Amino acid sequence: MSLFTSRAVPALLREMNERKVLDTLRAQGALHAAEIARINGLSKPTTSVILRSLVD
Repeated sequence: MSLFTSRAVPALLREMNERKVLDTLRAQGALHAAEIARINGLSKPTTSVILRSLVD
């Protein structure tokens, strides 16, 4: 894997996961972090990090 690819993949995954969380909140309204994680197949810590970044 090239240096560019090794940096791009995590950034792309992070962006995709953020989009999933935002889309879920728009469609479902207010949810607990655990529900968002379950719906999107994300870990609770990953979901918490995403939610924290959206609030900041």
